[in-house]
Amino acid sequence: MRELEILLTKFWIVKEFDRDLYFQVKNEISKFERFINEILGYKLIVNEKLIKLEKIPGSCEIFMGIQEFIESLDYEVFCLFLMFLELKDDGEQFLLSELTEFIETNGEDEEEGNSIDWTNFSHRRSLVRVFKFAEKMAIIKVYEGSSESFIQDEKSEVLYSNTGISRYFSVSFPYDISRCEKAEDFLYLNRDEFDLDRGSYRSTRVYRKLILSPAVFWNENDDADYAYVKNQRGVIGRNVDQYLNAQFRVHKNGAFMVFDEDRQFKTYPNNTGVSDIVLFLCSEIQKNLKEGKLAKDMNDFIYVPKTIFEAMLILVKKEHSNGFSKEYSDMKDEKFYKEVLSYMTEWMLCSVKDENIVLFPSVGLFNGIYKE
Repeated sequence: MRELEILLTKFWIVKEFDRDLYFQVKNEISKFERFINEILGYKLIVNEKLIKLEKIPGSCEIFMGIQEFIESLDYEVFCLFLMFLELKDDGEQFLLSELTEFIETNGEDEEEGNSIDWTNFSHRRSLVRVFKFAEKMAIIKVYEGSSESFIQDEKSEVLYSNTGISRYFSVSFPYDISRCEKAEDFLYLNRDEFDLDRGSYRSTRVYRKLILSPAVFWNENDDADYAYVKNQRGVIGRNVDQYLNAQFRVHKNGAFMVFDEDRQFKTYPNNTGVSDIVLFLCSEIQKNLKEGKLAKDMNDFIYVPKTIFEAMLILVKKEHSNGFSKEYSDMKDEKFYKEVLSYMTEWMLCSVKDENIVLFPSVGLFNGIYKE
């Protein structure tokens, strides 16, 4: 169901800016409402301004978050920005100086003693990143001036208007979130009312992981998610086939969904240059495994020292760079290493643990070669 895929891949659909898509999705909701409410346990917001599916993940992964944001300060400034917009009516205009004064006043931490300082270039860059994201998400409109000007001059003025949809950005939790100290705490706000390893909570957790993450892995056979997948693989397979037209694959230590290419979801492998490089690296890893240079643990995870992983990657670059795009063939080794590692981490092909790179079982499912 394409409309369900759209809801799962888009943050929201704003009627003012995408009227046709808004009504296309709205008219089809009844076909997949059960999947959203009963299986995923998600809240669907439908009103005259927008349609939004509140997608709470089943696990916290490194690739989650606002991709446009670079520093934690960006998130702090954005939260203060949303607080400011709460004080404005729909369509109300405001000046940049009003917002910067509000953030400066409310962003000070009395205990830490630090505050936001607009004479600091990095702080101004942070606000501009927030503005760009807010404009992209249709939270605000620019009437006069340019947000970019604030980077060079903290006294520059820009006129904005509040579209009124910022109030739907944040998730409304029915619990006191002040006790949350880390991201994972948000996943267990209802721990007092549910047994986390049983019943509907476990079911929705598995489905949410499958929908929002590249794969679900487990390290032990007594893992609760593994037990659920093992016992309900037929039901899960039928549901993802019916609602998402996807294949459900289960392996010894992981599960994931397979889509065809003409889909809303991002998929791996894809037609990007870094995706091709990772396919070659997977081939190199598999070769080293066969030759006994690498070894799997009992759950098929491979622990590789960072220096060995980097050496394998540079070897791949040396042997296959003639087929890489100019960007990657000319890239310095250090940056090349960081780009590929970041991509593999986002796709849950590996993770970094201390001085090791942990290769996930999924690296054994893909490989690439050049045709003769």
